[in-house]
Amino acid sequence: MVKQLRRKLVGAYVLATGLLLSLIVTGLLLLSLKQYETNNISRYQTVFGNVVDTIRDSNKISHMWLAQSEISENMVISVSSNSVPLSFKGAWKPLTDRERLFEKLNHFAEQDGFFEELPGSRPGEMRSPVYSIYGDRREHYYGSIYLKKSYGTEQKILILKALTDEKEVYRNSVLLYCSVNLMGLVILFFICRTFVNHSLKPLETGLKRQSEFIAAASHELRAPLTVIRAGIHAVSMDEGKAKQFLPGIEKEGERMTVLIDDLLQLASADAGTWTMRAELLMTDTFLISNYDALAELCRKKNQPFELRMQEEELPAVCGDRQRLMQLMTILTDNASSYSPEGSTIAVIVRSDAKHVFIEVEDHGCGISEEDKKRVFDRFYRADKSRNDKSHYGLGLSIAAELVKLHHGKMTVKDTDGGGSTFVLQLPVWDSQRAGDVGSRKKEKGV
Repeated sequence: MVKQLRRKLVGAYVLATGLLLSLIVTGLLLLSLKQYETNNISRYQTVFGNVVDTIRDSNKISHMWLAQSEISENMVISVSSNSVPLSFKGAWKPLTDRERLFEKLNHFAEQDGFFEELPGSRPGEMRSPVYSIYGDRREHYYGSIYLKKSYGTEQKILILKALTDEKEVYRNSVLLYCSVNLMGLVILFFICRTFVNHSLKPLETGLKRQSEFIAAASHELRAPLTVIRAGIHAVSMDEGKAKQFLPGIEKEGERMTVLIDDLLQLASADAGTWTMRAELLMTDTFLISNYDALAELCRKKNQPFELRMQEEELPAVCGDRQRLMQLMTILTDNASSYSPEGSTIAVIVRSDAKHVFIEVEDHGCGISEEDKKRVFDRFYRADKSRNDKSHYGLGLSIAAELVKLHHGKMTVKDTDGGGSTFVLQLPVWDSQRAGDVGSRKKEKGV
């Protein structure tokens, strides 16, 4: 499912951003070609003006100069006086006949009404706009006409400039911008794939953990159900064995009840419906009053229980008395369960200006660096075989949710000399915030 979603998202992102990139590149290409055309027209107008000014101001026109002008600028020039063309045959031969080109230029000017602007023999001079003309072989020219009339004389100059490199420039521009667009699409593909992979990583991790959670829950539920079914079957076959199997059935039923209660608590936390009744708790008084209950958890393995607090008065915290006791019970029971008989379990309390730190220290088998990363995951235990039936791997997950509910943090570190220490960090009493916490529901992930 995640793979299909990844492919669809990458495709959608690449399509959307690629389309936008293509539009931008196309726009830049059109602007570039438009600028090229503008520059060509401007250059043509400059050359046209220079040639016209030279011819107009000269008493005698040199064929050599006309030939040099045509060759240097790829121009086709025609000069006539009183409708009699100058005997200049041209310095080069364009793809379309010269007379055919002049005929096309005159036709464009006539359609444009150029000759009507200076009718009859009225003296004056005019320059036509620049016309875009195509020859018989689709070669491109710019053309313009200069017309001067004085009393009894008329001078007419037709100049066309062949755009010999236009097609090559257009082709190279298109290839360049297409290459840029293609390269951009490739880069966008890798960027989008990286972005999608990063975005979907939490989802993929969540689905993986959900699958592990379901598998682990099924395993934990199957074990007591198997024992219960076997016991019921044995009793049904021989009622005399009831005393032998009923205690086991009752014990497994209690284990299932504990497991289901834990699952319901986590489900409530996930749904954001977990509430807390906040009150002012004096840290030292709270721990001392619950000392016996916590010490009782350690007596079954003859483990001394110690409560060590700093000499300075501990600041108060804002919390739910029942849930904080549940949290301390989970941490103490966890420490006792994974420590050998006779080893000391200690609760060490200290504080600074902003936080109260409660450390639950044991000298058991310890937790590897790899397991520390997942020790608060649901159903996760370092014992992969799940042979320890007294724990389901949900206690620390519930503890982590309880810490979040109190706006605190919890970490785990190694105990000096071996073992593990869980460090609980709680914010000190804040009278302004405390009034709101009592009725506030736990926000998921806070």
